[in-house]
Amino acid sequence: ISITNNGGAGKVTSIFLRGMKTEKILVLLDGIPLNNPSSTDGQAFFEHISLDNIEQIEIIKGGLSSIWGSDASAGVINIITKKAKDGLHASSNISYGSYDTKSAGANLSYKKDRFDALLAISRFDNKGFSAKQPSSDEADGYFNDTVNFKTNYHLNDRNSIGFNYNYIDAEIEYDGFGGSNDPAKAFITQNDLAFSHTYQIGFYTSLLNLTKSHSNRTHSDDTTYDATQQALKWLNKVALENTNFQYGFELNTIEGSYQNAWGTDIKEKFNNDAIFANVNHRLGEIALLEAALRKDSFDTFEEQLSYKIGLKHFLHKEKQLTLGLNYYKAIDTPNAYQVANTVFGERLQPDQTKGYDISLFYQDTGITYFSNKISDRLTYDNENWGYINQQGIENINGVEIETKHHFEAINTLLTLNYTLLLKYEDDEGFALEKIAEDTLNLSLDTYITDATHFSIIGQYIGDRIEYEWNSHTIKAETGNYTLCHANFSTQIMEDIDFSLHAKNILDKTYESTYGYATEGRSIYANLKYSF
Repeated sequence: ISITNNGGAGKVTSIFLRGMKTEKILVLLDGIPLNNPSSTDGQAFFEHISLDNIEQIEIIKGGLSSIWGSDASAGVINIITKKAKDGLHASSNISYGSYDTKSAGANLSYKKDRFDALLAISRFDNKGFSAKQPSSDEADGYFNDTVNFKTNYHLNDRNSIGFNYNYIDAEIEYDGFGGSNDPAKAFITQNDLAFSHTYQIGFYTSLLNLTKSHSNRTHSDDTTYDATQQALKWLNKVALENTNFQYGFELNTIEGSYQNAWGTDIKEKFNNDAIFANVNHRLGEIALLEAALRKDSFDTFEEQLSYKIGLKHFLHKEKQLTLGLNYYKAIDTPNAYQVANTVFGERLQPDQTKGYDISLFYQDTGITYFSNKISDRLTYDNENWGYINQQGIENINGVEIETKHHFEAINTLLTLNYTLLLKYEDDEGFALEKIAEDTLNLSLDTYITDATHFSIIGQYIGDRIEYEWNSHTIKAETGNYTLCHANFSTQIMEDIDFSLHAKNILDKTYESTYGYATEGRSIYANLKYSF
C-alpha cells in the first residue's frame, strides 16, 4: 500500500493497492461501507477515521466483488473496532505534538454474562501547515470529534443481537483554487448505524445486518455534498467438515445530492440488489479450493456478474511451501455524484476489472505476480464536463515480494514488502496518473521487555506522474523519495503507558501529491491511563 495526502491532517487522503486507486478499494468499519457516494470518485474518507478505538485492520488483496460487493476491484480494507472485555474497564489518553497537535480520548466498556457494551470518544485538534506549497504559508488546521458505540446481547444460546453507532464531526481548513493564500473550509458530519441478528444452531449460522450511513460535506463557498446509503444483508453459513458454504442476498439504496454555490441542486437515487454464493473446500492435506459468484441487479445500470476462482496448493506441508492461484472479475459501480454529473447523452455503466494473481510462499516469505485489465473505466471528461465510461483497456501488472523474520536472540521482528509495477498504462500506452512505479516498506520492531517496545519504519516511494495535459505534452511529476519514522512505547507505572511517535525524522522535503505540502520532522507524545 502507498498513501498520498493533499496537505496534512484531515486533508484528502488516497490509498493505492497493487497500482489501483482508492475508489477501487472497498472500506468497511464494523461491516458498514465507508465509500462515499457523494464524493467525486466514490472513495472512502480515510482522513477522518480516528485510530483511537481500532482493534485491527484487515487488508485483503485482489478482485473481491463476488464476495464483498462493488468497489472491491483492488481489494478490501476491513476496519474492526475494539470489543468489550469481561468486567468494567475504562481508559483515557492525551497527546501533544508538532504543529500544535492536541488530542484526547476515553473508552468505557462493560461485559457480563450475555451483555456487553463499549463507548469510545475522541477529539483531535491540529493547527497544521499550509496545504499547498510552500508549507510555511498560512496554516490549514483540522478538527475532529468521533464517537463509537457498540453493544451486543445474547438472547439465548442460539440468538444474539448487536447495535453499532459511529459519529464523526470534522472541520477542515484547506487552500482553495486561488492559491496557497486563498483559505477555505469544509464541514463534515457522518452518522453510521448498524443492527445485526445472529442465529446459530449446529453447523448453520444466519447473519442479518441492517445498516444506514449518512454523510454531509459543506464548503465555505456554499457547495454541499450529501449522501445516504441503506443496506439489508442476509448471510447464511454452512460449516461442514471439509466444506464451508455461504449464500445470501443484499438490498442496497444509494442516494446523493450535490448543490453548487449558484444554488443548482442535483439529486440521484438508485437501488442495487444482489444474490451471492461462495464455497471453500479442503482436499485433505493437499489443497484448498474456493469459488464465488455474485449477480448485481440495478435499476439504473445493466446487470453484472462477478466471480472468483481460487486454489491454494500445499506443495510441502512440513516446510510450509504453498502455491496460490486466483482468477476473478470485479466491478465498480458509478456513485450518485458521477451519475448526477454524466456527460449529456451518455449512460454510465459499472467498470469491470478482470485479473489474476499467482503466488509462491515458503513459510513467511513469498512472491506474487498480479495482472489486471480494466475496461469501461469511469472517468471525468474535461472537454465535455462530465463522467463517461472511458473506451479502451487499462493494464496493470506487477510483482509483490514480502517477508518477515523473528530474531529470537534480540527479540526483534523484521517485516519487509516491495511492490514493483511492470506495467501501468492506459490504452495509448501512457503511464497511469498518480501511480508510483514501485514502493518499499521496511520495519524493525524490538521488544526490549514485555512492557517496552521500539520500532523504526522506512518507506521508499518510486517515481509517479501526477497529471498530463494536451495529449501528454505537459506533465507534472512528484519524483521518488524515502522516509523514516520511529515509535517508542513503555509502561511507566501500573496502568499508565507512555509513547512517542516521530515522523519524517530525516526532515525530508517531498510531495506525495504534486503542489501540496507534507509534514516535516515532527514528534508526538501520548499518555494513557487504564483500569
